[in-house]
Amino acid sequence: MGSPSPGIWILPDVSKGGEVATIIDDLGLQGRAFAWTGQLASIGKTESLIADAWNLAEVEKCYADFLRTFGKLRASTPVKAFQAQVRLVHAWRRFPFLDPALPRELLDHDWPGPQAAALFHRRHDEWHGPAQKYWTELEKQSVS
Repeated sequence: MGSPSPGIWILPDVSKGGEVATIIDDLGLQGRAFAWTGQLASIGKTESLIADAWNLAEVEKCYADFLRTFGKLRASTPVKAFQAQVRLVHAWRRFPFLDPALPRELLDHDWPGPQAAALFHRRHDEWHGPAQKYWTELEKQSVS
C-alpha cells in the first residue's frame, strides 16, 4: 500500500482487499475506514500519484544492490553455501514490504523486481543442497 497524502492509502492490487480488510479489523478501524475499487481515470498524472505514494527510486536501488551482491556471490563449500543462503534469504525478505508490486503498465521502465526474483530462486536452488548438508552436520555435532 502507498500513501500519496495523509489519511489516504492506495492498493494497486485489488486481489489483496481481503488482507486489507483483516488488517483494518485487527486495528479496530472498521467504523473509520472505507474502501472502493474502480478504474483509474485520466485526471492528473499517474506518475505523480505513484511518486507521492512510493519511493520507487529507493526500492530500485535496493534491487540493484541485491542483484549486484548475489549476482557475483559464489559458494564453493557447504559452509559457504550455508552462509550465502542465510544472507540471501535475509536480504530477500524485505522486498515484500518495500515493493508495491505495481502493474507493469504503471512503471515507466524495465522494473528490476522480476530479475531479482529470478536470481533469488536460482541462487536458493543452487545453494540449498550444500547448505542443508552443512546444517545436518551442525545438528549431528550438537547432539554429540
